[in-house]
Amino acid sequence: MPPEVKIPNNAEIDQALKEFEMKSVATVTPQASTAQTAISLSDGRPKMIRWVMKLSGGKLGEQQAQYVLLGFVIAVIGISLFLFFNSSSQTSSGKALPYEETYKPQTLSQ
Repeated sequence: MPPEVKIPNNAEIDQALKEFEMKSVATVTPQASTAQTAISLSDGRPKMIRWVMKLSGGKLGEQQAQYVLLGFVIAVIGISLFLFFNSSSQTSSGKALPYEETYKPQTLSQ
């Protein structure tokens, strides 16, 4: 803590400083109890894990909920890759799309 600096002959500043210290001490105490309440509610588990456990009706433990979320992520990535690599310029029947029949790229003439 830094040493106190005294300004001589200034009772107004001293009074304001004392009031500020009293208010700051009074507001620190309730915030600490609120922070502890928030920690006790979360139990140190991520919100997604708690959400999966809640939706399962309590049948899944924490480790199983993590595996469910991991499986969900893998499935979403797999579907995304399938859709990305499956979208080609050809349709499933092998015919060219309508714009491809009329589109002629411009060549640069030298």
